[in-house]
Amino acid sequence: MVKKGKMRKEEARDKVDSMIRKGFRLGHEEYQEFLKMLENIEMR
Repeated sequence: MVKKGKMRKEEARDKVDSMIRKGFRLGHEEYQEFLKMLENIEMR
């Protein structure tokens, strides 16, 4: 969604943070990898 320009990076991070608060399990390393991947996405 971010890569296609349908969602901002901040929105994507907020969605994952919300999922974690609701009980979604994600390890620290995976979360860091997600954030790194998100930052590396080139916006159109």
